[in-house]
Amino acid sequence: MKKWDDEREERRAEQRERDRKWEAEREDRKAELRLKEAEFGLRKNEAAKQDSSVGKSKIFSNAMRSSAIRMSDDPIEAVAFL
Repeated sequence: MKKWDDEREERRAEQRERDRKWEAEREDRKAELRLKEAEFGLRKNEAAKQDSSVGKSKIFSNAMRSSAIRMSDDPIEAVAFL
């Protein structure tokens, strides 16, 4: 009888260990899913901003600002600039 009781306790311990590992994996998967959903939401918001006319005009204005050469305030350099 003692042998069977020992085997039963050993199987129960193994089952508890498997259950614990399964729960940990499940929680990890849930956390990954929440993270992916959050990333998708951010990407969706960014795409919506870029698709709007305000977003497009902001991108265009940033491009124009970056491509323009700035002229200094010194009046003598105006001749060289033009």
